[in-house]
Amino acid sequence: MRYIRHMLFDGPLLQRGPTQLSPGVVHLPSFIDEEEQRALVEQARELARSVAGTPVAMRRPLVGNGQMKAWLLSLGWFWETKPYRLVQQVQGVPVPPVPENYQGIADRVMAAASEVDQTVGPTPRIETALVNFYPPGTGMGLHVDAEEQSEAAVVSLSMGEETVFRIEGPGGHHDVLLMSGDAIVFGGPARRAKHGVLGAQPGTGPEHTGLKEGRINITMRQVHP
Repeated sequence: MRYIRHMLFDGPLLQRGPTQLSPGVVHLPSFIDEEEQRALVEQARELARSVAGTPVAMRRPLVGNGQMKAWLLSLGWFWETKPYRLVQQVQGVPVPPVPENYQGIADRVMAAASEVDQTVGPTPRIETALVNFYPPGTGMGLHVDAEEQSEAAVVSLSMGEETVFRIEGPGGHHDVLLMSGDAIVFGGPARRAKHGVLGAQPGTGPEHTGLKEGRINITMRQVHP
């Protein structure tokens, strides 16, 4: 159990330990250490550079009648929004593969989450991932991860500026502060729950990530049963 003083509020120390937010939803604070956070951020940069200027480049997708404020990089499978579907190439350009280290991270996260709540289910086979960059103040509204056929859990990592993760569950929605290095798992009864993040809080990101501003979120999923 860790106790920290939150950068956004004056008040008592916050208690930070593995927590079940609702059935199937587990928060693992400070799960990714500083060295691995920096390595994941640099790896994300290299992945984005490798496809820059191509049809599978990092982008702000068109959703409904607007455009997302967050930047998304698809790995393994490409998240199309017109209509919603997953594809493995765009205009003949293949989607970059999921990095090999992602599965190992997912294995570790799921093992820890299962100790808190076994209803998160078995460890997903990581077939796709999204690397999302949120500029300061940018979030994502409530939505459902519905394109995958698999019911295996979603594994989510947060690096950089702080935000609030919100997910619907029994009795209403549940909020939790995400800080750099935190992991979230939602599976089992919560796999298709609506969820989102509030705006990344400017000035709350630690220097060790190598990010000057904003927040990187990596979500890992299994596509097929």
